[in-house]
Amino acid sequence: MSDYPERHKYFAHRYCRLLTKTCAAQEIGPTAFVLCVTIAMLEDSKRYTAPVTFYNDQLIPLIGVRKWKSLDHARSLAIKHGWLHYESSGTRRPGRYWVTIPPRFEVLDDSPCDEDTPNICYTPNGDNGGDVVRTSYALNGHSGGDNEGDNEGDNGGDNGGDNGGEPSTLTLDPSPKKSATRKKRPDSFQPPTVEEVAAYCRERRNGIDPEAFIASYQKTGWRTKNNVPIKDWKACIITWEKYDRRLNASTSSQAEGFDDYAN
Repeated sequence: MSDYPERHKYFAHRYCRLLTKTCAAQEIGPTAFVLCVTIAMLEDSKRYTAPVTFYNDQLIPLIGVRKWKSLDHARSLAIKHGWLHYESSGTRRPGRYWVTIPPRFEVLDDSPCDEDTPNICYTPNGDNGGDVVRTSYALNGHSGGDNEGDNEGDNGGDNGGDNGGEPSTLTLDPSPKKSATRKKRPDSFQPPTVEEVAAYCRERRNGIDPEAFIASYQKTGWRTKNNVPIKDWKACIITWEKYDRRLNASTSSQAEGFDDYAN
């Protein structure tokens, strides 16, 4: 087994800042990113006196996954890209963990990183031949080398998606634009005028009194009897027509009954 390395007392803080500054989540995926941060923080809680030790079943819920396969996949990516050291101790003893900084990033300073300062992007398969690239541009159209992510939500499973663990090419957009397509909000309801109702009633030849129609709905604040806001007043006209037809039919039936009685 390897010896646990010496650490300075703020090592975990620098390590987590480098994870962020170097866009490590693009390279190793979000689950491996969480795994690395978890181990780093637990090392710090032990004051860097010994490795962090866990059985797989203990570590799985800490990083938000449900399957051993998800943990193993994330762990393998973190090890492959130089962010994690892991030693298996067999089935009867817990594994030993500590985080590591990839040699290519050891030279980076620990300066602040926010909207005014650039991030670091490392593209081992890109045109830079493995150089560290500083950029303050937005990262768009990048699917990440892992995409593993463990979408545990409604699917309740492991989305895998390992593309060999190598990062995809980063698309740098110097002038990120806001989405050009925005959903238009539907127009708010506008109550009709007497003239509009009269014209529509003439078109349908229904004999409805426009003033009575408008007065009825003004009284309710243009809401139905179930207190639902009205969205289409023409649909209400059609409802009135059906009501009038039923009322007229009922009246006619009663009149016929009286005539039979009279005879």
